[in-house]
Amino acid sequence: MDPLPYVDEHAHALPVGAGPAFDAVAAEARALAERRLPRPFVRAWALRPASGFAVTELVRPVRVVLRGSHRFSTYELAFVIDETPEGVVVRARTSATFPRLRGTLYRLLVIGCRGHVLAVRGMLHSIARRAAG
Repeated sequence: MDPLPYVDEHAHALPVGAGPAFDAVAAEARALAERRLPRPFVRAWALRPASGFAVTELVRPVRVVLRGSHRFSTYELAFVIDETPEGVVVRARTSATFPRLRGTLYRLLVIGCRGHVLAVRGMLHSIARRAAG
């Protein structure tokens, strides 16, 4: 797979080991990849896969990668787990392309209006809750 252009990165420190952090990240990734979205929404947005995300890489205990695409973007969300003396830091790095004018407008709407930031931070908080038990 070709690398996509960098968009942003968010991080969250967790007071757990790499194993529990990886399990929490992998569970969050599977939940995203297995979600069922309404068929009309999937068709209208031309989502591939239909959930919006596919798990494309699992490297225990350091990396989980999701990829997907829709009418306005091809994107990747890579979670990287770095060990620290206090636990781990989970980083969520987004890369994406936004082709044509529609893609540019979509990027302005989602990335520029902080919707993406809120979604990624929500995922990181969900991962923290899963890792805490």
